[in-house]
Amino acid sequence: MVGGIVVAIMVSIGLGFLMDGVYDNRALPGMNVAGYDISGMDLMELPTFLDETQGDISLSIEVGNQSRPANASDLGISIDRDRVLMNIHEKSTQKFWIYRGIQSTPIRLDVDIDRTQFDSWLADTFPDSYDQPINAGLSFNSTTGVFDLTEPSAGTGVADQELDQIRDTLGLEPRGATFGLKPTPVDPTVGSQEATDIQLWVNERLATTCSFTETAATTTNNETIYTLTPLDIASLVTMNTTAEGGLNATFTLEKVTEYVSESFPEKVNREPQNRRVVLNHKQEEVRVLTQGAVGRTLTQTESLPHHILSCLMNAEDTVIALSFTEAAFSVEEAQPTIADPPPGWAARHWVNVDLTTQTVTLMNGSKVGDTFILSSGKPGMDTPTGTFSVYAKTRSQTVSGCGGGECYSFPGVRWLVWFKGNYGFHTAYWHDDFGTPVSHGCLNMREAEAKKVFDWLARGDKVVIHL
Repeated sequence: MVGGIVVAIMVSIGLGFLMDGVYDNRALPGMNVAGYDISGMDLMELPTFLDETQGDISLSIEVGNQSRPANASDLGISIDRDRVLMNIHEKSTQKFWIYRGIQSTPIRLDVDIDRTQFDSWLADTFPDSYDQPINAGLSFNSTTGVFDLTEPSAGTGVADQELDQIRDTLGLEPRGATFGLKPTPVDPTVGSQEATDIQLWVNERLATTCSFTETAATTTNNETIYTLTPLDIASLVTMNTTAEGGLNATFTLEKVTEYVSESFPEKVNREPQNRRVVLNHKQEEVRVLTQGAVGRTLTQTESLPHHILSCLMNAEDTVIALSFTEAAFSVEEAQPTIADPPPGWAARHWVNVDLTTQTVTLMNGSKVGDTFILSSGKPGMDTPTGTFSVYAKTRSQTVSGCGGGECYSFPGVRWLVWFKGNYGFHTAYWHDDFGTPVSHGCLNMREAEAKKVFDWLARGDKVVIHL
């Protein structure tokens, strides 16, 4: 008899071990989650099961005499998978569970609800009953370059006890429940004082000087090449609500790094600017159209986001050195276009005026002489083009007139050569913009060069002006 009892005990123990092995890493018999039987389900499959369960959540919301269906994604409803999985795991790893008998083990869903999304859905779905509260916030004013405060206002939304009821019901039965709601006054979570504190913090950063200098090997000075503007800094601000529903503003390394990668290079990089010059027939420079500048491309940006972030977070004026690779510029050379000698002037003095290069060239038939720069008429007061004859020469006189809405009078102008009405060559001591069209129509020249034109041309000689 004793032997039989021993055998029974051994068989029972063996059966317990066997069943523990069969249900190792599986939900135990009788387990159900919110009405779903999960007996024997592999614990590794439970996350997918819970995701599908969340997707199946459905309910109806009644407000007054209106009813509308909704699902989890509409209302910001989610299942806290970690807490549910931990609960299932704890109940599925108890040794010798078989000896307690197979009993139903119900497990609730831990349900979370995003109140903001829930209230937003109510305001959209029942606009006559719900109106979302408006938090105090900040708006960047591009005119003043600072953040302005936007005032808060109260609204209506779901009550705390209503949310608790929905969580409790969905935890046991996630499908088909109906909830009657009544609009409840809701204050904004962010008030004016809190937003004002953040406004002061952010605007202090907008006033911070984060400037950049060039450190290329060929740089002869350390002048500032760019400074972050208030708009730049405003674009880097990250604003969000805190877990407690408050307002927060900060700068993140991720956002600054994206700015350095995508937006910043175009502010500091520079394409090479070719040097453009006008040569005379001796290949000598007579006019520089543009001086030329080396190009630069930003390099070694790994630490740059950290420097910018430090400047902004600490609100400390900072000078940040940048590294560039350089690209040399080319030299573009141009010569005045020389027209054919006027008929009968194959062996006589005349001058060629090329308005495109802003030059005058002394000509003896087809033989090219010296070339000088000049300034022709500015837009709206253009120098006439064509072939003209010198009709008068004056060593000095007052030049005056009105045109383009302005009048002028310059005494003591020298070396005047007139070729059409009030158009002629002469000195211009009142400006030094030779090579740029700035005159009232005449051809302005430096005094020594105007004297050479004066001496070259006689009355009756030709002046050919062209683009």
